[in-house]
Amino acid sequence: MSIRLAYLSNGKLFFAEDGINFRSIDSKFAMDAKTKALEIQQRNEWKTKGRGAQFRGLSPWGAGELEPANLMVNFTGVIPANSKGEKIIYAIETDTIGGLFQYDYKNDSEKRLIHKEKFNIRDINKQPKTNKIVCSLIYSNGISNIALIENAFKDVRQITEGDSLDELPSWATTSKESIVFQSSGIARNQDGYFVGIGPYAIQYLNVETLEMRTILEDMKHDFLQPKYNSKGELFCIKRPYENNWNKSVSPFKVLKDLLFFPFRLLRAVFHYLNFFSLMYSQKPLTTAGNPKVEGPSPKNIVLHGKMIDIQKAMSKASKNEEAVSLVPKSWELVKITDGGFETLAKSVVSFDIGSDDTIVYTNGTSIYTIDADKQIKFLTKGSLIQQIIVIP
Repeated sequence: MSIRLAYLSNGKLFFAEDGINFRSIDSKFAMDAKTKALEIQQRNEWKTKGRGAQFRGLSPWGAGELEPANLMVNFTGVIPANSKGEKIIYAIETDTIGGLFQYDYKNDSEKRLIHKEKFNIRDINKQPKTNKIVCSLIYSNGISNIALIENAFKDVRQITEGDSLDELPSWATTSKESIVFQSSGIARNQDGYFVGIGPYAIQYLNVETLEMRTILEDMKHDFLQPKYNSKGELFCIKRPYENNWNKSVSPFKVLKDLLFFPFRLLRAVFHYLNFFSLMYSQKPLTTAGNPKVEGPSPKNIVLHGKMIDIQKAMSKASKNEEAVSLVPKSWELVKITDGGFETLAKSVVSFDIGSDDTIVYTNGTSIYTIDADKQIKFLTKGSLIQQIIVIP
């Protein structure tokens, strides 16, 4: 079986024309952003090191702001650019700017479609007949709403609002003007601070009239990533809802925190002083073991509002299993029926539906297909797959 696939992994984009041999996609925009950051750093290096920094009285925590290694460049969505799938469109966000870009993987060329400051979008999805794009528009206060991109990428219009997480929109096959998406309300305390999120529900929205209705909600379950197939059947990921933000604090944990507080305080003071030593003498306070500075490793990832401990998931995996699953079996891919749900697969992180209604899903480390006879077939392995996308 040959199928074009793409997946997102820890801010990186991987693409395979045959659905098996994936390669990383490099964005010229991302490389230019890092090069520019490096040039700025080199021009201002005298201000942040040695006597220049001491003379200016520069705060050490401001010195690393222009470090190219610290520049965030994340791929946040990908869709086919046309019905033939000859080109793809992806979304990228950095610390300051974001945009949409068209990529010709045959010629390895990139074209900018939208490019502006504080333009953070994710979960892009295109209507094949009208070429309108829906996406999640991310704000600095943590909320996300659905936005519509149309008129050859010139207009970006927010179509949902409220203190909520509106994410992963997809077009309904029953209407050219309607979408479905997952939505969760944000819980805040009396001072307005974020304390948690409610269960994810599935919402149906007409993007022109803005009429919205709830398709599926349950206080005991999250319903994620809704998608229609060509027959108008609706699929989603169903998982138990966990109300972690309203749990009482264990007295044992409070006592444990009190006992370990002096040690944690000493450790924080040591790392603070060690940072000063590195800034002004380029030498650490300790030399035992000749430690080296390493970049952050993805020990945890957030999937649909839930923190996933990757190391814990790996350690729990049985040696006899064909592939390690990043999420438990309670994360089920289901088809919504009149009588309830029909479970098609378990331990599902993400899924997509091809034009021939073939379902492709991932458990986070491997990719599978489900055919018309509901037979599951292993396709290939990946690395920390957070979202899978079928390219026609």
